[in-house]
Amino acid sequence: MPVDCGEGKGDKKPEVVSLRLSSIRDLARLASSVSQVVALIYFEKEGVNVLGTFAQPFGSVDYTIFSYAVVDSPPEGNFLVYSAEETGEEVSYSNFIQSGGRYSVFPIIKLESPPNWLPLCV
Repeated sequence: MPVDCGEGKGDKKPEVVSLRLSSIRDLARLASSVSQVVALIYFEKEGVNVLGTFAQPFGSVDYTIFSYAVVDSPPEGNFLVYSAEETGEEVSYSNFIQSGGRYSVFPIIKLESPPNWLPLCV
């Protein structure tokens, strides 16, 4: 169950719930598991680099989930590239869309400032 980081008040469910993932690899795996086009959102909040998505592969829920990973530095490209093969998983950044069926590519939208309505556990 996602944690609302203490932002929920009483019995009222929060409109947006944050779900912190262990790594950027987990974020890429989640994004690639969704059938629609997934955009990733990047912003910095209180000196922490956040990369996440509103993609929801969790089934029907009563609220919006923002799944995110804390990354070491700002993205080094405009796209996150993910591949999973027998030899293992690979996550990288690129400034162009990789062609071929081996890759899942997700555009990164860089926000000027963090959204103030988004509760995060950073």
